[in-house]
Amino acid sequence: MGIKERKEREWHDRRNLILAAAADILANEGEKELSVRKIANKIEYSPAIIYHYFANKDDIMQNLLQEQYTELTGIMQNLQAEIKDPEERIREMLKAYAGWALKRPSLYRAVLLNDSPLVLKSTSVLKPGAAQTRPAIDMLQAAISELKGTSAGTADYEAVSQVIWAAIYGLIIRIIIEKPPEAYVEKLITQYLDLVMHSLNATC
Repeated sequence: MGIKERKEREWHDRRNLILAAAADILANEGEKELSVRKIANKIEYSPAIIYHYFANKDDIMQNLLQEQYTELTGIMQNLQAEIKDPEERIREMLKAYAGWALKRPSLYRAVLLNDSPLVLKSTSVLKPGAAQTRPAIDMLQAAISELKGTSAGTADYEAVSQVIWAAIYGLIIRIIIEKPPEAYVEKLITQYLDLVMHSLNATC
């Protein structure tokens, strides 16, 4: 390995260490306890080193979310390829999204409730054209179009997809806050999926 390659690897390793420390603090202590200084103390770096890699705490949170979204997008793409029936695909995509979010409740709550412009660049979906930059919305819109037997351009399925996402977002946030029993969480998600499919089949 040459000097350039070794330096690049060290840069990525250090960056990943910072993100891992931030994720650990979020998971165990919550967003209020997350700070650049606390991250630096955890991995025995100076705050100046952290700022060499990230502009501020919001920048760290945005990068954490982008990494997680990459994982989510991969899950969605696999479901899109494997499940031919659009109704089943919509159900499994939404179920997968809920499962993904509930595995990382502190990060999900901290980032998705954050209204800073920097974080919103990665999290906002309630806007025209969101499907062009948000793969999950795009795949949901495509599945709805297929379910209805029309092309995406013949109806505003992007807005429908956004409303469906906003509804499951609200449900997930309440589950994270209220912490109902696991069996009841499954019941709530199943009820949500049933309502979504009933609405799509009846009105779209």
